[in-house]
Amino acid sequence: MQETVELLTPESSNPPSGPPSAKPSGPPSEPPSSPPSGPPSAKPSGPPSEPP
Repeated sequence: MQETVELLTPESSNPPSGPPSAKPSGPPSEPPSSPPSGPPSAKPSGPPSEPP
């Protein structure tokens, strides 16, 4: 009875509650928020306003 509880606890409480929660909530939110808010804002707002 002890062998079934020890194998079902770590396997059902480790993977689904560890990596899947720290990955989609960290890197995917930092990179897409930095590049699209820097270079794309200084380019289309500079040269297109000087020539015309």
